[in-house]
Amino acid sequence: MKKTILYAIAGCMIIVCSSGCSNMAPACADKSTVDLVVKVVNDHLFDKGLITYSHKVSDIRTTKVDKDTGAYSCAAYLSQDMTIKEADGERAKEALRLRVMWDGGLRYDNGENHFLTVKKITYTSELTSDNKHYVSVSGWSKYW
Repeated sequence: MKKTILYAIAGCMIIVCSSGCSNMAPACADKSTVDLVVKVVNDHLFDKGLITYSHKVSDIRTTKVDKDTGAYSCAAYLSQDMTIKEADGERAKEALRLRVMWDGGLRYDNGENHFLTVKKITYTSELTSDNKHYVSVSGWSKYW
């Protein structure tokens, strides 16, 4: 009887640890992953003083799961809503015109001072050796 109880307790501990001790990174559509994608893009824009940006990640797809490393490979669309700040009118319009010209994605002109661009991006969601969430993004540039 004691052996049966010990085996049952050991079995429960294995099940709990296997579900709770996972080294998988947050999934592609996880809020923390999407927030990091937007942060990476925002942190690398060069003309934030001239243009106001808003980003949205949509149509998120998981393209690969690496069970050995716990990493996810992902694909999505990144929408970038850009509005010229009035204080720097002409300089900002030129910066926005160049940004839209370099864009390889879809463009929507919402008026003289407002543009929306959409690009395909890929990104990975991984954990570092000290268990921190790490995201790398491809398919866009700081000049986009």
